[in-house]
Amino acid sequence: MTADATSLRQLRYFVAAVDSGSISQAAIALSIAQPAVGQQIAELEANLGVSLLARTARGVRATEIGAIVYAQAQAVLRQVGQLPSLARAAPRAVAGTVSLGLISSLAARLTVPLVAACRERFPQVRLRITEGTSVTIREFVNTMRVDIGLVFESAPAPGVVRRALFEQSLFALAPAKARPSGAVSLAELARTPLVLPSAPNTIRGAIDRAFMARGLEPRIVAETSSLSGLFGTVSAGLGTAILPMGEVPVGIDGTAIQIRPIRPQVRLTASTILSALTPPETAAHAVHELLCATAVACVSSGAWRGATLVES
Repeated sequence: MTADATSLRQLRYFVAAVDSGSISQAAIALSIAQPAVGQQIAELEANLGVSLLARTARGVRATEIGAIVYAQAQAVLRQVGQLPSLARAAPRAVAGTVSLGLISSLAARLTVPLVAACRERFPQVRLRITEGTSVTIREFVNTMRVDIGLVFESAPAPGVVRRALFEQSLFALAPAKARPSGAVSLAELARTPLVLPSAPNTIRGAIDRAFMARGLEPRIVAETSSLSGLFGTVSAGLGTAILPMGEVPVGIDGTAIQIRPIRPQVRLTASTILSALTPPETAAHAVHELLCATAVACVSSGAWRGATLVES
């Protein structure tokens, strides 16, 4: 048997088992008998010649190769699920579900104008938006779990189509009572207690490279992947963070956090990425163009402090 014999049913049962962590729970979710689920997954493993699930006392989990197959199976099932809406759409109409992965520092300010523009231009398109870090979103695009990503990255990556949109400066977010105020140098920041995003993280990578390029050893007192924890630590006067302005919650003023420019500037490039395998005549490409136009309009309006458009 080969992968050619793999059926959508097998993929659906396998995804359900991974999602639920149990063959029996997958059977309940699918409203079918438990032996049928186990049999279909066993046939899928036989067809592919690999073990996809590791059985434990608590249920099942994907093996290393199973996690890769799981991501691809999700993409296949999602694309198949779009076929009815595409078939019902008017000829040449842009329709279907388009999934986007947005870095959290831009999602808060971009989601509303993007959804509004999409409703006006493409009423038959449904947007599915996921927030995450640049690292996770790149992985989602590579495995086709999302159609389009908006990330901070400067270097082209294999397997994706990249369009640079704008550059974003990083700022020092210090406790409001910190003195002095105004611009702060990297040398000063290196001597300051810092609370930074946990690695791997594109923002953290840019910060580390900036310090390393100047031979500076920063004083890092904490690392966290939680924005609420980071801002809470800064507000409590326990450290200074380094982030793009998009990470700062709307409405934050100088009563809790002091926002200071960094000199010399530390900058990141915001880029859209799509899988190179995405067919050009799809709703994803139409939404990609709309996403680019919306982001450029937001930057041009001055809504994002420290952002400047990339010259095309």
